[in-house]
Amino acid sequence: SRQLTVAEIVGQVLNVKKDAVKEKKNFVNERKLKNDEINDLTNVVFMGMGEPLANYDNTMSSIRILNDPKGLNIGARHITISTVGLVPQIIKLAEEDIQVNLAVSLHAPDNNTRSETMPVNKRYPVEDLIGACKEYFSKTNRKIFFEYVLLSGQNDTLDHANKLSELLKGLLCHVNLIPVNPTAGSSLGRSKQNDIKKFREILLKNDIPSTIRMEKGIDINAGCGQLRSSYINMVKKNV
Repeated sequence: SRQLTVAEIVGQVLNVKKDAVKEKKNFVNERKLKNDEINDLTNVVFMGMGEPLANYDNTMSSIRILNDPKGLNIGARHITISTVGLVPQIIKLAEEDIQVNLAVSLHAPDNNTRSETMPVNKRYPVEDLIGACKEYFSKTNRKIFFEYVLLSGQNDTLDHANKLSELLKGLLCHVNLIPVNPTAGSSLGRSKQNDIKKFREILLKNDIPSTIRMEKGIDINAGCGQLRSSYINMVKKNV
């Protein structure tokens, strides 16, 4: 319902770091640890807490704090910004003097399919998004990661795989294929393992690097939209 402040964003990271330190100390039976031994927080991804690039200034300010040697001293190349594809902000990010990673939630290779699950596509269609990604690459020379959540019968056909290969041809990128986490109230289901395998084979055949990612956080509703949908269902039941 509102944008997170810089303090709230950094605070989340600090809380996770405290938990990681506590767990590691317990693991080694309270042995006194050096600073480099307790620095378990090595990577940060801006994802799942709202659209980072819609909160551009606060996102970038928090990244500079996390990256600063006097802050958490997390390397810029270990920080990733995930976006649904806000074209002007992607182009703006290309001008920043900090080498963070960019991950784009693509989820479909054409406008008709993508608009079914990504309303933002009506404002920034696929061709504009890929154009911005190419401009980003030309200015930064950094690999772009594309997130592709696989939905049974919706975006996981062999035709989709071929279209995706053609769309990303010539772009330095890596595709993360992600079986969807189940979301309450959604009719979209997870792709079958054999369909996922065939989808990836087509990408590899067309020289598009890809990885099938292991889904995480199902037990705590950590997937995109899961926590919100479970909360809405809870509210409806109590009304």
